[in-house]
Amino acid sequence: MVKILLDEWIVKLDERTYPRSMMVEVTTRCNFSCIHCFRFSLHGRLQLGDMSKATYRKIIYEASKMGVRRLIISGWGEPMVHPDILWMLEEAKSSGLEVNLNTNGYLIGDHIDDLWKLGLDELTVSIDSPDPLSYRETRPGGDLKSISKSLERIKQFKLESLSAKPRVNIHFTLSSLNSHLVESMLEYASYIGACNLVVSNYIAINREGEIFSLIGKLKDKELFARLGCLAFNFNVNVIKPYMDASAHVKCPFIESRALYIRWDGRVAPCINYAHPWTPTVKGVKRQIEPVIFGNLQTDSLRSIWVDERYVKFRFKVKTWRFPSCLDCDLRSYCGYTLTNEFDCWGNTPTCSHCPYARRIVYCPM
Repeated sequence: MVKILLDEWIVKLDERTYPRSMMVEVTTRCNFSCIHCFRFSLHGRLQLGDMSKATYRKIIYEASKMGVRRLIISGWGEPMVHPDILWMLEEAKSSGLEVNLNTNGYLIGDHIDDLWKLGLDELTVSIDSPDPLSYRETRPGGDLKSISKSLERIKQFKLESLSAKPRVNIHFTLSSLNSHLVESMLEYASYIGACNLVVSNYIAINREGEIFSLIGKLKDKELFARLGCLAFNFNVNVIKPYMDASAHVKCPFIESRALYIRWDGRVAPCINYAHPWTPTVKGVKRQIEPVIFGNLQTDSLRSIWVDERYVKFRFKVKTWRFPSCLDCDLRSYCGYTLTNEFDCWGNTPTCSHCPYARRIVYCPM
């Protein structure tokens, strides 16, 4: 079993360790072309593909055997475009997993009755405007009216059966283009029966796009104060982001004891490090390289989870043994911060500039 030397301490991994949650990317294909999508910032080619039934079946079998409790169907593609998505959801539910489907919502109307019968625990839908016209401008390919109709149907199902599930979350990507719509978005979330309105900052996909990002720019604390007050009136919980770097650092994946499984079976520590892309945060463009700890095509979930390199990585993130790039005075001049491959403390890879760990951006985990 892996042991880690920390100054005068020797830390040993609990032999009973297992992941509690996992995020599975069933496809990298998508039916939208959202203007803020990570896919437009790739510095390498994103291979388009769907997870095979054999790979998915192995994941669910090994996960349930290990004791995994929660499954989030999400990732770099739209899950509902996978031809076997209903079968996948049913496999997970029949194996006793709590399932959260993260979707743009456009295709759920075609399968609303089946989705309801499956007994989803949670449904997270990304909507950036309550206005159909501005919605279409930020999410080309989408139709807010049809998505709203589907969510209203789910609300009606829940009322008729007195069911609290699926819990519905609305994910709202905040930028200078839609910041004036946040309050009306709360009213919309209440109308369609959402439990949570999750507000997340927009990450610029290039330097030009950073003019739309509010990270480090929004000084109006009254905006979120008003949202907090309105939340009581609309009975919707508001999950808001930090607007700048904070000393409070926690990785949602590590805190949830979670891992990310790509469509091709490769295992990454999180959604941020699953594919090659170049986000721009606070004026610095960084080249993110994929961090892969194994492949479920050839390895078992257990062997990947307890692999020494992965264990040591999780320990470093859990204890946050990284420098703080996002609020460092030298971030605009430092060559270390231009990639996730290493940092000035000698870590490789590094999470020193992760906006998700600082809750500047909301992690779908």
